Amino acid sequence: MEVSRVTILRRYPANCLLLLIAVSRLAISQIVDPKELLQRATEKIETAADEFPRFACTETLDRVVYAPQRARSADPTPVEAWRILSRPRPGRLAWKDSSRMEVAFFKGAEKFAWAGQREFEFSDLGAIIGGPTTTGQFGPFIISVFLSDSSPESLRFSGLRSLADVESAEYKFRVPVGQSHYLIKTRSGEVVSAYEGSFLIDVHTALLKQLKVEVRHPPNESEVAAAELLTNYNWTQAGGFSGLIPASSTLRLLSSGGSISLAHAQFSECKAFGSESSLRLGSESTSTEAQASNSAGISEPPPGLEVSSVLLTTIDSDSATAGTDIKARLIEPLKDDTGRILAPRGALIVGRIVRIFRRFQPDRMISLAIRFDHLESNGAQVPVSLAALGNVIGADSGFSSAAHQEHIAVLSFFGKSRARIRAGTLMRWQTR
Repeated sequence: MEVSRVTILRRYPANCLLLLIAVSRLAISQIVDPKELLQRATEKIETAADEFPRFACTETLDRVVYAPQRARSADPTPVEAWRILSRPRPGRLAWKDSSRMEVAFFKGAEKFAWAGQREFEFSDLGAIIGGPTTTGQFGPFIISVFLSDSSPESLRFSGLRSLADVESAEYKFRVPVGQSHYLIKTRSGEVVSAYEGSFLIDVHTALLKQLKVEVRHPPNESEVAAAELLTNYNWTQAGGFSGLIPASSTLRLLSSGGSISLAHAQFSECKAFGSESSLRLGSESTSTEAQASNSAGISEPPPGLEVSSVLLTTIDSDSATAGTDIKARLIEPLKDDTGRILAPRGALIVGRIVRIFRRFQPDRMISLAIRFDHLESNGAQVPVSLAALGNVIGADSGFSSAAHQEHIAVLSFFGKSRARIRAGTLMRWQTR
């Protein structure tokens, strides 16, 4: 009788399988030279840093913030803060949101834009969405840990670990404040913080697989009691470029006030650009496209025009996610101040939801941020930015600045646990 390999494995006792795994790891540990592996990984990262291209990725960010469990008479010690941050049940849910944006890396820095926005105009993610955010996953953290901040004496091999079935070598490091480039934002500016952590290197390829950064002793003025950022990396092919790009990251943060924030970012659809001038989210308008738009009777509208439309997509906060496509149709022609028709009746307004925000305490509120990309008519397209008329979001919603609202339409629902706008609803907007 033929016996499958799976059947044979099932006949082994569980302790035998564990022994086989242990023997396998022992064999790998005997052929891995931790110092040589670290040197290979560092050389790969140094080469990648020298040749790092301009590229952009779509970032989907999901955040949850928990209210303090109880009032404290004094700030926690670093040990207490780390224990609080590590709790499996952080506390009562205060608010959560989901956002979709574009992040670009060029000239050694990150820039951000709403999904569908044509240019990267924000250098600070917090300026777009407020609340707990982190940057640096696309290069600065890697370069700091491997090439600038960490001294060789602080790096130590701590053993082998398996990550997603990949056998990896774990190294730990510690960076004092005097060598650190880790910045924490405060109300009055930025402060430098010491940090520590660990990273995993694939023992076969010497590629970085994971980087963990821990802030256990933040500056007192930072309003942060403890923080941890865990980033997973992939060796990615993007438009002729081969290099390390983050696949995901998770931030855990305990504020000095006792609230706990969890922020999970997923990166996808990465693409490389040849030059800064070509680093755009949409294709640049060519003369041919402009002629096609004019011949189709559609032109890019100036700011300040009122737009009347009927919604073609039902928006439901229970089922919609950041990135959900939204369409509306003009119910009357869009005209400029001289009466010239810029878009005919029936033209489509196309965009997507870029943020869903839900507040649970002290009272309930839902807001939906929509980024409209363009107008469509007879196969031609022109860019457009719209703000919602009569739907102004409150300052305590989690949006910390007004500048980004020029590029999105925000719909607010107070005292509700669910927001629903049916297809067929008439809505008014204003061009920006």
